Amino acid sequence: MAKVDLLIGGDLGAWSLDNVAQAEVGTVFTVEPSLYELAKSKGFAASLSDVNVAPGNGQAALSIHYPKILSPATLGHYRRVYNLHPGYLPWGRGFYPIFWSLWEGSPAGATLHEMDAGLDTGAIVSQIRVEATAEDTGGSLFQRVREAEKKLFLEFFPKLSQGETPAAVAQGQGGSYHSRQEFFDLKNSFDWRKEKPEDVNRLSRCLTFPGYPGLKPLLSICLPTYQGGPYIAEQLEALLPQVKKLSEWVELCLCDDHSTDGTWDVVLRQHNKIPFRIERNAERLTSVTNFHNLITAMASGEYVWLLGQDDLVAPDALERIVSALRANSEIDAFYLNYHFRLPCSQAHSAGEAPAEHFHESLLKESHEDQRVERWQDLIQSDGWLGTGMGMNILRRKLWLDYWKANPPAKDFTWTGTGYPNCNPHSYLIADYCLNRPAYFIAKPVMTLTGGTAVWHESRNKVFQRWYPHLLNHFKKRGLTTSAYRHHARWVYDLASWTLREELNQTPRSMAKVGLNFLREHPLEWHAWRAVGKAVKGCDRLAPVKRFLRGMIQRKGAKGASVVAPADSVKADPTRTTFIARR
Repeated sequence: MAKVDLLIGGDLGAWSLDNVAQAEVGTVFTVEPSLYELAKSKGFAASLSDVNVAPGNGQAALSIHYPKILSPATLGHYRRVYNLHPGYLPWGRGFYPIFWSLWEGSPAGATLHEMDAGLDTGAIVSQIRVEATAEDTGGSLFQRVREAEKKLFLEFFPKLSQGETPAAVAQGQGGSYHSRQEFFDLKNSFDWRKEKPEDVNRLSRCLTFPGYPGLKPLLSICLPTYQGGPYIAEQLEALLPQVKKLSEWVELCLCDDHSTDGTWDVVLRQHNKIPFRIERNAERLTSVTNFHNLITAMASGEYVWLLGQDDLVAPDALERIVSALRANSEIDAFYLNYHFRLPCSQAHSAGEAPAEHFHESLLKESHEDQRVERWQDLIQSDGWLGTGMGMNILRRKLWLDYWKANPPAKDFTWTGTGYPNCNPHSYLIADYCLNRPAYFIAKPVMTLTGGTAVWHESRNKVFQRWYPHLLNHFKKRGLTTSAYRHHARWVYDLASWTLREELNQTPRSMAKVGLNFLREHPLEWHAWRAVGKAVKGCDRLAPVKRFLRGMIQRKGAKGASVVAPADSVKADPTRTTFIARR
C-alpha cells in the first residue's frame, strides 16, 4: 500500500476524512484550524503548515479544494500530485467555475486531473459532466457538481492508495479561464437598475449560492460623498488596495450627492484604476437620503460599514475587521477604535504621528479586542455615546428594519421627530443593539479628521438639543439609571459650554437663550444646572458681577449689613464677608 498525502479545504475536505483509512494516508495538510482538529481527532497525522514549506512523506498527493498554489518544488517532491476540481476542464479553469458555467452557458462538471505548473492545466484522469438547466441556480448546480466530485474521489482514491498511476490525457484546446478578480469586478460593477431584465435574472440565479461567502460579501463599505475634494482621493488611495486584496469578502459602494467641487472627477479616476460600485445623484438629496440609498439599493453585504469621506483607513484595517467579523458572526454590532488628526492632514504633512484617541472614550483603558454582553457596556466611560458614524459596523438587516420603521426625511430637522435624521445609526443602535452583545476592536483602524462634519456648522443645536434627546432615547430603550446619570452630566456640560458661547456672542437677551433651552428639557435638572453654569461663566455678565461685588464691599466697609439683623441681634460680619466673596 502506498500512502497518499491529503491536501484539504472546505466541507469536501472534511467529508473526505470520513471515507479513507488511516493506513492509506500519510499526512493531512490544511490551513484551516477546524479541519486540523478534525483530522487529529480521527487519528490522522496532520499539519497546519503550508505544504510548500514542508511536504509530507506520501508517494502521491491529492488536493481537495486546498487553497494554496503548489510550488514546482512541491510538485517535484511527489511521484504524482492530483487535484479534484469542480469544473469540466478545459472549461472552468481558475476560480468559481460553477458561476461561470451558468453565466456563460459553458459545460459544467467535475474533473480529477494531474497537477502541473499551470493552473488547472494538467492532464485529465477522469471527469463527469453535469448538465445545467434553465431553472438552475448557483446553489443547485453546486450540489450536483459536489456529488460528481465525491463519485470521482470514491472511484480513484483507492487506486492511488494502492500505488497505481491512472492513465491521463492532455487537455484539449479552448476552454476558459477566469481569475478571482474577474468575478468580483463583474459582480461589483453590475448595475442592477440599468441592465437588461434578462441579465439581472441570470446574474441573480448565478449568485443564488447559499452558504458561500464569496458570492455575498461579508462587508459592504458604504461611502457617501459630497464636496469631498480635499479628502476623498486620500481616502480611496488608502482603501481601494485593501478592498481589492479582500474582494472575496468586501465590496465598496460609493454614492456622490451631486458634488460640484470636483469630487466626482476624483472618484472616476480612482475607479479607472480599481473598479468598484459608484453612482452619482442627479441632484442633491441630502446626507440621510444618500445613506439610505447606499445601504438599501447598492450594498449587498451581511454587514454595513458607513464610512465618512474624510476618514483615513489604516493599512491593515480591513484584514483585522474581516477577521473579527468572521470570528464573531453571531454579533450584530461592532465598534472600532480610531486616531484623531487636524483638518487637511496637517499633522501628517508635518511628519507628526496623529494623536491616539481610544474612542470618545469607549473602553479607553482596553488595548485588546473584546466582546461585551451589552452594547451599552461600551459607553461606561466618558464619551460621545458611541455616535461616530465610521466607528460602527452593523448588520445590514438591522438597517433595513430600521429604515422600514423610520423612513428618511430631510436631515437636520431640529424637532423631536427629526432628530433621528441627524445620526440615524445612533438611533438604530438604541432601538436594536443597546442590550445585545457587541464587539470592540481596540487597535485603531482609521484616522478621523476633526472639524469637517456637516453638522459642525450646527453644533449649538447638536449639543443643546440632539445629544440630550439621544441620551433620553437611550434611557427609554433600557440604558441603566447609573449610566444615564453618568452621561447626563457630560451631555449637559457640553450644552452648557455652547450656551455660554451663545450668551457671549448673540445679541439676544440672556433670558431668551436660557428659556429656549429649558423649554426643550423642562423636567431635567441637569438642564437647569447647565443654564446656571453658562450664566455664571458668561463674560457679558462680568461688568454686572464687578458692580455688585463693589457695592457689597463698599457696604461692608461702612459697617452695613447686606441682610438686615433682628432688633436683638447685631449684624453678622462673617455673613457679609461670605456674600461679598460670592
